[in-house]
Amino acid sequence: MIDLLKALTALAFISSLFGEHLAFSSGKSVSSACQEAEAVFRDPEIQWMAVLCILVYLVIFAAMREQRLRRRITPKGGIDHWRVAFLVISTLVYFLNYQRASQSTQTAILLSGALIGSGVGVSLFWREEPGSNKQSLWRFVALMVIMLAIACLWKSGYGSSFSYKKNARWVGPWDNPNLYGLLMASGAALALGLAFSSAGMVDASGSRRRYWNHLKSAMFLAAAGIMCFGLWKSYSRGAWVAADVGGWYLLIQWCKRTTHHWPLFTRHYFVAFAVCLLLVVLFWQYQHTESVTAHRALSASNQNDFSWRNRVAAWEGTLQMMAERPWLGWGWNQPDPFYRHYYFTSRIDETGAVQLNDYLMLGATLGIPALFCFCMYLWLALTQKLEIGNRKSEMAQLAWLKTVCRARALVLAVGFWFDGGLFKLPTAATFWILLELGREN
Repeated sequence: MIDLLKALTALAFISSLFGEHLAFSSGKSVSSACQEAEAVFRDPEIQWMAVLCILVYLVIFAAMREQRLRRRITPKGGIDHWRVAFLVISTLVYFLNYQRASQSTQTAILLSGALIGSGVGVSLFWREEPGSNKQSLWRFVALMVIMLAIACLWKSGYGSSFSYKKNARWVGPWDNPNLYGLLMASGAALALGLAFSSAGMVDASGSRRRYWNHLKSAMFLAAAGIMCFGLWKSYSRGAWVAADVGGWYLLIQWCKRTTHHWPLFTRHYFVAFAVCLLLVVLFWQYQHTESVTAHRALSASNQNDFSWRNRVAAWEGTLQMMAERPWLGWGWNQPDPFYRHYYFTSRIDETGAVQLNDYLMLGATLGIPALFCFCMYLWLALTQKLEIGNRKSEMAQLAWLKTVCRARALVLAVGFWFDGGLFKLPTAATFWILLELGREN
């Protein structure tokens, strides 16, 4: 039964990651299945049935997780309270104004991502032995790295309708360079973490085992290099910032794991000072350069760049909407039209920027309490203390794999502020899966 659940969750994850591409490039049967599934989510007459089915499966997975937690001496379910509260508020707002909420797929995608994350978490961590959990987690994470490395070069740059200064922005099998860049940034963090993990494994079985670990480390470093190249070609500034944050987090956690005392460059005040100094030096050195990459990275300091000005103006309007309806928000599928009619300012060119900040969109859609519950769940899932024990033990290796999943989840969480993605199934499913895999179980 558990093996079947693992197969189904892996298939659901692959379908969510590449579903749109499969619908257009796969065989007729796969394409028809994807189109039928999309029609169910878009049809207002039957969308509520799909949402109810998702909720039923969420309850089932929660019961399975609770059954496993009861075997522990001290169950840790505090994080689940915030997650449940957020999903309950989301569903309540959805059914209170179903006629308008059913005109979009935001609720269905949000709940589907949470469902896939719960299914993967339950199927991988069903057993209690750290060795079995470590092997299951390592295989799944390695599968994610392989899929993203292949997707990085999959028709990237060919026929792309997105460009920056006559340079094509890569989109891969997806339809958005920011989404592509965010997935490449998270995949690079995941590959680097696996490379560190393989390089740090110590095994007494002989040189053959050590050689295999070094070979795996080299393969993951190569995959990270490929995805970093794709990240660069996406020209996504939000993905670049998210990759920097995830890289620093991974470096700090690696230093904490391998040394008893933090080195100077991993301390918080030094990191903040180094980042500020680096930004000042880069701006001073490359403000008049002809490099396309430097222009893109420093364009946020350009007063004539309307991209970041549109986003800031959209953030101001969204905050005003949150202030007017702070408790249950404006409802699903409502912030965008209300922003266009009542909060749109003449100094910006377009209103699409209001959808690029998922946190403010959640606050305007569901209210401040729902946003607070989501942020608390995210904070606790990323900061929960992991049981390590002996540094060479199976528990320590499992804890490091969970830390790697947290680093990638942090990359996506930062990217959601700049480019969105919580209501897009490839990034939403990946985000919820990583939060579940990075938790203490």
